[in-house]
Amino acid sequence: MSAGGFFVVFLLVAIGAPVLLWLLIESETDDPDVMDRRSAEEAARADSRTATDRRESTGREQRARQDTDDGCQWHSHRE
Repeated sequence: MSAGGFFVVFLLVAIGAPVLLWLLIESETDDPDVMDRRSAEEAARADSRTATDRRESTGREQRARQDTDDGCQWHSHRE
């Protein structure tokens, strides 16, 4: 009986997981934004600017961290 119960649980998970994923994806795409070409281009530019700003701020933070580094690194202290 144990093997039969395991098979039933396995079967439920094997069928349930894809159905759950399908339902989640379906709910995400139920009401897509409908816009004209100009609005779509503006939205794409805004997304692009946001990504660029994020990359630039990350780069500034890394450079600032390098500038404050006193040169002591683990690999430089060999005996």
